[in-house]
Amino acid sequence: MSSQFSWAILQSGQLPLQPDGSVRTELEHRCTTTLIWPAGAPPQANNTLMIDPCFTSAGYLQAVQTLDQLGASIEDIGAVFVTHLHADHLLRLPESVPSPRFRPFRTVARGEVFAAIGAEASPGHHPSQETLHFEDTEGKRVWVAGDAVLGAAWLREWAYFWPNGYGPLQIVETWRSIARIVSQADVIVPGHDAPLPVTVELVQHLLETFPQANYASRCPDVPATLQTRLDHLRSGRAPRDAHRPGG
Repeated sequence: MSSQFSWAILQSGQLPLQPDGSVRTELEHRCTTTLIWPAGAPPQANNTLMIDPCFTSAGYLQAVQTLDQLGASIEDIGAVFVTHLHADHLLRLPESVPSPRFRPFRTVARGEVFAAIGAEASPGHHPSQETLHFEDTEGKRVWVAGDAVLGAAWLREWAYFWPNGYGPLQIVETWRSIARIVSQADVIVPGHDAPLPVTVELVQHLLETFPQANYASRCPDVPATLQTRLDHLRSGRAPRDAHRPGG
């Protein structure tokens, strides 16, 4: 079985609320939905994994079009995984769509098809938040982060989703989860935004701005982790402690 995976965004994530408190009313509140399947094989019911399958009507139409381009349909999706138990990430299809019989993806028992997909606990936004990660056909390490990383703007501002009313512990956990993800990923798939490449510029920006983050003084390990990642990027080396499948 291939240790690399093909992947596609079925529903493009959006978040009307912006880090500065403004609201972009032209955007829907919808999560990013990702499809993964083994490289070199067509997406079929026995080899597909859909992450965060919470569709709006517009997002479902986008998913149908993308699946059609892949030569598949919603009925061809086998397993589903929810990164965390917030309502905007749980399984939801438009009322007019019959619900297929998806299988739940268990990170503790991946099975042969998904054995090379890893899982990482990423608490903060939600205590049971998990991030799935895999190597794609270009050899890049892709981390599907759910709301551990909301989107590019939120990440760059060191902002968390304050309507949820987090305390210091949850905020510090969020920063540490972000640092772990950035330290290992070549590409991050955020919970409500487009895939985000991890570049020298991004990590340098995060490192320089972290002192302004809430409760930054409580997690001195975060800048140390980011500095190590920045050094690796500048030298062209992969992280020495890159995570392997198994969580």
